[in-house]
Amino acid sequence: MTLRENEQIRLIGGTIGLIAEDEPGRPLDASLERAKHDGFEIDGCIHQSDAFGVCRGATESGLEVIIKHPSGRGDQRQKAAAQLRDEYQALSSIRHDAVVQVVSYVAGETGYLATVFEGDRDLTEWARATKPDRQALAEMLMRVVASVSVLHEAGLVHGDLKPQHVVIRDDGSPVLIDFGLTERWRDIDRSIQTSHRIGGTSHYMAPEIADSRVTRPDPSQACTRAGRSSGRRSKPRAAR
Repeated sequence: MTLRENEQIRLIGGTIGLIAEDEPGRPLDASLERAKHDGFEIDGCIHQSDAFGVCRGATESGLEVIIKHPSGRGDQRQKAAAQLRDEYQALSSIRHDAVVQVVSYVAGETGYLATVFEGDRDLTEWARATKPDRQALAEMLMRVVASVSVLHEAGLVHGDLKPQHVVIRDDGSPVLIDFGLTERWRDIDRSIQTSHRIGGTSHYMAPEIADSRVTRPDPSQACTRAGRSSGRRSKPRAAR
């Protein structure tokens, strides 16, 4: 799909990620001004980096959303806008409860990506609050593995999977968030498309990226690593 500057797409669904304070009295970024013009209420920024800003907001109907937008200037903002477009395309290609879905997208340097705010309790916070036994933890991790399998079946790799990017809804179901480093497989059996966005958090980086190997994503590996993190070794066949 090709999107022209400021061409808007409206759908339903999803979320992205978190924390920080906006500067009091700071004027809204042009992207947020555009979001306000499109009917979103902006409640305040919760994260700001050189490339992106992330804000809480709501639609006119009261639906809580997360709004992610390019920041900075010049080439940096252009690159951020291109990355946000890629994130939108990845998210919009999957319609599944385990993956965040797009509410609204506007292309370009003054565009934004809006997704449903599904809660701020990530996997780590869920574990601290519920203090699950090994069985309950293993069951939750297997649900996360199943969510990752949805991506792999669609030819996508999350790119930065970690507890902070798994939100646990009030009903206990996990949903994957923050697809800023997602890559699409061009040749599922042999190669992964690499780009300037390949990376992730070192302690949670996929083995094939950390070891500079190119292999097909294997949910059984995720199961094994999840079992180790819970103190229990899981057999690969459990994910099949």
